[in-house]
Amino acid sequence: MNFTFYSSSSLRPKTRTEIEQEECERMCVRHLRSLEKLDEHEASGLQAAGFFNDDGEVRLLRKQHLDYVMRGLRYLGPGFICLDASRPWLCYWMLHSIDLLKGLETTGEAAHADVDTELLRHVMTTMASCQNVGGGFGGGTQQLSHCAPTYAAVLALLIVGTEEAYRIIDRPALYRWFLARKHPSGGFCMHDDGEVDVRGTYTVISIASLLNLLTPELTADVADYLLSCQTYEGGFGGEPGQEAHGGYVFCAFAALVILGRAEEADLVSLEGWVARRQMEMEGGFQGRTNKLVDGCYSFWQGATAVLVDMVLSGEGEAEEAVGWRGSLGQAQPCSSRPSSPCLQTGDGKDGGSPRLDEVSADDAANISYKTVAIQPSLDVGEHDTPSLGRVPGLNQHALQRYILHCAQALDGGLRDKPGKPRDFYHTCYNLSGLSCAQWGRAGGKGGTALVYGDVGNLLHITNPVYNIRREKVERALRFYYTAPASHGALLS
Repeated sequence: MNFTFYSSSSLRPKTRTEIEQEECERMCVRHLRSLEKLDEHEASGLQAAGFFNDDGEVRLLRKQHLDYVMRGLRYLGPGFICLDASRPWLCYWMLHSIDLLKGLETTGEAAHADVDTELLRHVMTTMASCQNVGGGFGGGTQQLSHCAPTYAAVLALLIVGTEEAYRIIDRPALYRWFLARKHPSGGFCMHDDGEVDVRGTYTVISIASLLNLLTPELTADVADYLLSCQTYEGGFGGEPGQEAHGGYVFCAFAALVILGRAEEADLVSLEGWVARRQMEMEGGFQGRTNKLVDGCYSFWQGATAVLVDMVLSGEGEAEEAVGWRGSLGQAQPCSSRPSSPCLQTGDGKDGGSPRLDEVSADDAANISYKTVAIQPSLDVGEHDTPSLGRVPGLNQHALQRYILHCAQALDGGLRDKPGKPRDFYHTCYNLSGLSCAQWGRAGGKGGTALVYGDVGNLLHITNPVYNIRREKVERALRFYYTAPASHGALLS
């Protein structure tokens, strides 16, 4: 097999960027090899570790990842003291990873006995201790309220998904705190006297929409601010005039989707920018131009590609993903569900027609995984192989391949890239990106899920706007959209 590596002109010395890119590609190629391309010793070792199944298909190391995350949720050692101001984030990353891998249910017959109810109660207690009387959540007890941990804390509580967890959130106080963060530009400050950027704006708008706090007073001029952050490249910067960056792109565009103003962005340019961030050799995404591949952008860029496609489809799929309808302040939860998502089967080769097995989206993550999948057909260097995805601008096949081959640690957890250590942040966003790459638009309005490698790799559907499971979004909306939501009522 001849590999096409990145190459620079031989007439000048290579830059540091070029050297690092070439080394990254070589490292990824070593991990992207199929089972038959490995020597006997390496192949038998990986099969014994469960990395490949008996047919030579790569596997998601589900049990190892669950064990890694569950250990962290129960106890973190003294080395994590540097993340003391990120307690809500740690809880969110771990809970969402568990929810995608197995479905975290806390009530009814679907409750998982191995997810200790007392452990979830500790999560709720920790989140409650981070909430301040003046509204919002800090990164830890008695820490300053900040938009980022507020976002993470609320999502963690919505993943727990019980009425007790929902009632921890002081909606009126949070609404007042959100209003105090509003900047004349239309954006939001991350904290008191903090920076104004699309991160703060997305975290406020997304949480407000989930908790039924999205009033006209809160949303005034917000969309115009977000639109002003789109750059000549097609992406979005953190502030007007800044370079486009994957995390900011997601924040800005997802917030525009929530506000119903996404069509006003330059969608074709945005789709092109995201597509160019998917690396040709590795298959994963870089965060911005001339940077290396990083597994976390599997979600930040992958979800953006899915959302752009939803908006361009003109079929209301983006509104379905947001989950509410009606005028601001009078929104109603949307309970519509995909009626018959399908999982594509067959080998994807020689133009053969795949067989479609009808299966409900709720049952899809619990099926026996014996007949539903696509087999790997894209080997390293075969860039002329047609994309097997259903999202223009996103090679779903190649993205799954990168996550499964390059981002998995054999002892559990996922990472940035080969050679980097595993961590809970990259575990969460690699799995979130894997879910987006498998389901594409099928997670919003029915369709075809594409599964690379072993059929057991299929994850639950993550909502591409909020990045918690679709069912957790719907459950929260049913609860919060019965509460008072007018500006006056929230301030009284």
